[in-house]
Amino acid sequence: MISRIKSFTAQHITRINIRNMFLVLMIFILIAASLRDSVHGVENSLLMLMLIGGLVIGWIIATFTKSNWVAPLITLITGSFLLTIRVGRLGSLISALLKQLVSYLVQFMSWIFQTGPNPNPESIQWGVIELGDRLGILASRLILWATNFVQGNPQYDPVAIAFVWGFLFWFSAVWAIWLIIRYHRPLAGILPALAIVSTSLVYIGKSPFRLVPIFGLAVGLIVLVHHDVKEKEWETENIPYAGIIREKISTTAVILSIGLMVFTTINPSFTIRRIVNFINRVTAENIDDEEIARSLGIEPQSETTVVDAISTARTGGLPNRHLIGSDPDLSDQPVMIIQVEELSALESDRETETDQTYYWRSLTYDRYLGSGWASRDFVEQKYKPGESTLASWPESYRIIRQKIELFEDLGGLLFSAGIPLNTDHSFQVAWRMQDANQETYDIFGATIKAENYWVDSLQPEGSKIELRSAGQEYPDWIRNRYIWLPESVPERVLALARDLTATEPTPYDRAVALETYLRKFPYTLELPQPPLDRDITDYFLFVAQKGYCDYYATAMVVLARAAGLPARMVTGYIGGYYIESQDAYLITADLAHAWAEIYFPEFGWIVFEPTGGRPALDRPSDPIPKFSRDYASSFDPLVPKKEPLVGNWTLGILISLLLAGLFGYFVFLLLDFILERLPVEKQLPIIYKRIYRYAHWIGISSKPGDTVFEFMNQLISHTEQYGYRSRNSEWLFSATFQLREITRAYYLVLYSQTPDQGINNKEIALAFRTLRFRLWYSLLLVRSHRYRILHYFLWDSAPIIVSRQPKQTQ
Repeated sequence: MISRIKSFTAQHITRINIRNMFLVLMIFILIAASLRDSVHGVENSLLMLMLIGGLVIGWIIATFTKSNWVAPLITLITGSFLLTIRVGRLGSLISALLKQLVSYLVQFMSWIFQTGPNPNPESIQWGVIELGDRLGILASRLILWATNFVQGNPQYDPVAIAFVWGFLFWFSAVWAIWLIIRYHRPLAGILPALAIVSTSLVYIGKSPFRLVPIFGLAVGLIVLVHHDVKEKEWETENIPYAGIIREKISTTAVILSIGLMVFTTINPSFTIRRIVNFINRVTAENIDDEEIARSLGIEPQSETTVVDAISTARTGGLPNRHLIGSDPDLSDQPVMIIQVEELSALESDRETETDQTYYWRSLTYDRYLGSGWASRDFVEQKYKPGESTLASWPESYRIIRQKIELFEDLGGLLFSAGIPLNTDHSFQVAWRMQDANQETYDIFGATIKAENYWVDSLQPEGSKIELRSAGQEYPDWIRNRYIWLPESVPERVLALARDLTATEPTPYDRAVALETYLRKFPYTLELPQPPLDRDITDYFLFVAQKGYCDYYATAMVVLARAAGLPARMVTGYIGGYYIESQDAYLITADLAHAWAEIYFPEFGWIVFEPTGGRPALDRPSDPIPKFSRDYASSFDPLVPKKEPLVGNWTLGILISLLLAGLFGYFVFLLLDFILERLPVEKQLPIIYKRIYRYAHWIGISSKPGDTVFEFMNQLISHTEQYGYRSRNSEWLFSATFQLREITRAYYLVLYSQTPDQGINNKEIALAFRTLRFRLWYSLLLVRSHRYRILHYFLWDSAPIIVSRQPKQTQ
């Protein structure tokens, strides 16, 4: 046995194999570092697990398997198994299930030998059912992601992303070590991994010089492996060679690799800016470096900027940072008082005022900066009293009317429970996006100068069963804006989001899982400022593990986005102290709050409460009745609307018709302009296709066997028959010349070996324009012949038309 182990070790665990494994490991570690910066949601621990496992499996396959078809099968099975356990967090469940199985076998053996009670397999059955449920959820998420991807509607799913990139990394590692050990082909082995990392870096616009050390190690590996092959050939053929040659080759490979890396590192000094400066010195002209870059085929990368927000909320940060270590007297300071009226589908469905919790929204943030929040670009739009901000909205929105009286200066921000619809004062709204036709609206905030005002607002409503069935068919503007996270978000935050939601079946269940996890953290205002260079979500989740509403809401939004759920940060006030005598809520300073909102198709932005110090939301289980859109019939308008003048409508219609006519005429001229400049082999088929269409409108139906000349003669005969004794017969009959000219040219293009035959495309286009007007006139004659009242205007004496269509046989 010992001799066999020594023989196996000497044959397979050689110094050369260990060296090659080490070089491949270093190459893939560098590739993993580049992929972490390129791929959102793939952490280092996952890539390292797949790398080490892939290298080991690749070495085993190359060493012990002889059939090539076995290698991909083993790679697929082992990679899928490892990824499923890691991404699906099934390790603890499988471990517990194995322990229960061993315990059951022990009990079973005791029962057989009549030394123990009858074993109970119920715990194993429940474990198998839970394992099957989790595997089913993972499979359904992967299938859904793949189906949407194939159908051209890709969606972000961190579980699918982890599977795809983890398996690509696994396959690349197995492929590389298998080809190097089995066939001594290092270039072909590492080529897939190099292609993956190069493509990802180029696509996202990262510097390609990250590949320099990877290519340097790859060159060294290729040189050394090929030298190993040569040495083996020399030994087989008994060719003597100097033992020092290996050291020289190794030294040369190292020098070559370092030289290539140094050269490519220095090479970036010849930048576009240096070229521009040189040209400016020579020509004494000021040339834009972006123009030079584009002329060289390089598209400059767009810069990411922080966009202003309303008033003092323009810049990033934690909106309620002032609450840290605040004075206890702050809680007694009144801010505003709010009276509420609701328009519900059924009065019996309304909750009592004391049970209802309102979220008084002021600002919604969409851009996470790592150190806080900001808002992307927006457009401020002014509204008159009573003017609605939205023309339509989903039926799941609840309409709420509020009367707000301010006690403190809150920067002119307008507060409402949901989306502000209209007020009884002039106000303005900062829209990030607004499309009334598609019910697409994204509001940052609103401002109003009044201290006392009425406001109607819209609050999305959804039950548990409705939100679970909402799906994840997100619009493009939602995916592009509200799943984005900066690259600075640490890997362990992304991994935590995926682990918490991997086996949750629906987006709603994933959101609830994140909300439940965060609500376990202690609530406190006694919290020091986080370090300036630290991501606040990472600081809250893994260092402080306690905080106030801003930390909870920020963590909820970041984790939700990392899990593929569109989410945003919202600030304002929560609830209030209900005063029964005034039927109103008193809002104090300590009720300043931040929360998370997650987008659900057909429902919009739904509130989630991750803050542990606040009451949990009690969402109804059964579907909620739909609410009326005609709120003016249930609520008196805040400001009566003026009836539009009829004259204004008439003028608008006339202007619209005029613009439509001008646009159509412009398109008509543009098509003629393009047709005139086409080569004849493309121009004539288009022209003759249009002539066929005009002939069909006139009433001519060509048979499949007709030649172009037979069709031409039929069209000429039909035109002459209807045009006989018409008031413009001579002008109409001149169409025969243009039709014959076009038909002859079309025939030459179709069947001649030299299709151009000196045909002038401009002359053909002119002939078609002349013919087209005559065909339109012929169409007018055909359609008007049936009406006797029109004969007087179009003919001197209307002709008698004889049908030339063959009769149908019975």
